[in-house]
Amino acid sequence: LPDYVAERQSTAKQFTEKIETSAVRTPVVPDDRSHAFHQYTLLTDEREQLVEHLQDNGVGAKIYYPTCIHEQPAYSHTDATVPTAESVADEVVSIPVHPALSEQDVATISQAVNEF
Repeated sequence: LPDYVAERQSTAKQFTEKIETSAVRTPVVPDDRSHAFHQYTLLTDEREQLVEHLQDNGVGAKIYYPTCIHEQPAYSHTDATVPTAESVADEVVSIPVHPALSEQDVATISQAVNEF
């Protein structure tokens, strides 16, 4: 597991360095923290268009959590409001970050995001 996390972190760092378009926002990890990068999630105001663009270019892009947790049926008895989660729920899209990605894969994915 530590090796997989290290690979994901390395790939995430490459994405953060290579993705330059202002059409998306990349994850931010404070200096005093670490992130396992189970997913590498971008934020964009044009999520549906980005997903379509990436898929058209052979990049697997997914929306893993289209509904906030507190809005799931199991939590219907609560009266929770989570403004930050609610504000980004329609903006999140994840790109591949698994340990098997090659440097060429990272370059291809980054280029497709930047072309958006």
